[in-house]
Amino acid sequence: LGIYAQRSMVILLFSTLFLLPIYIFATPLLKLLGQEHDMAVLAGKFALFSIPELFSLAVGIPTSKFLQ
Repeated sequence: LGIYAQRSMVILLFSTLFLLPIYIFATPLLKLLGQEHDMAVLAGKFALFSIPELFSLAVGIPTSKFLQ
């Protein structure tokens, strides 16, 4: 890949690592913000299942832009 695609992958992966605690602790954060218990639990489960998508997008988007 090109140097700019690699650089953007690294930046996006670091950004994903910084966002990861928000996704992991989404349920308690939502409860702290006043969300209903049932809704916070469902949103927390969804956030946990969407973590792999964060990492795949951090690699996939720069790759697709490079290949265009």
